[in-house]
Amino acid sequence: DAAAKKDVLATITGRFPAARIVVAETLVQGPLAANAMIEALRGLAAAPEVDVVVLSRGGGSFEDLLPFSDERLVRAVAACPVPVVSAVGHEQDNPLCDFAADARASTPTAAARLVVPDATELLARLERTRAGLARGARSVVERRRERLVHAHDRLRRAPALAVERKRARLEHAAGRLRALSPRATLERGYAIVRTHDEIVRTASAVSSGDELDVEVADGRFGARVE
Repeated sequence: DAAAKKDVLATITGRFPAARIVVAETLVQGPLAANAMIEALRGLAAAPEVDVVVLSRGGGSFEDLLPFSDERLVRAVAACPVPVVSAVGHEQDNPLCDFAADARASTPTAAARLVVPDATELLARLERTRAGLARGARSVVERRRERLVHAHDRLRRAPALAVERKRARLEHAAGRLRALSPRATLERGYAIVRTHDEIVRTASAVSSGDELDVEVADGRFGARVE
């Protein structure tokens, strides 16, 4: 009826203005109503742009609502390839088409709420999703930037570190060479004693009266064996 149609249209356009509504005007009361509703239902189901059907009328007496319990209409609702929401009468009314439909709503307004989302809520969810994606993208970019900065720093420091490691190895090798050199031994208080241009390694190698050449860290001097 007119009131039910008005409620459905107002609710759908208020919740989701972009929705396209196809209205199938038909009898909803009297002996011809069941056949009329079946034809209207089949016509809507055949339309490719129709995603859901709201079968609705306002309240009435038990006799007024009898067409919605007609077996032929109930079977047509059950066989409909498009989802059907039944919103017939009031909460206490239970025509058989309610049980054959994909969903039942207590009022035409409730049926309209079932078939379309709230555009305002959708936009809010989209905005939250967009903000979350933006935060995620910024976080990814920041992590990548930090990795690039660290890699750049490592590359920049790599030559200096390599030179420093080689310098340390050279200094260590030089220190070992210095420690093993005769000069370092002489600086620790030792001396090289020669006689007849031969290094004296044992006391038995010299005899009384032999001339000795003694080399120390800061020079040389002569000596005689007594």
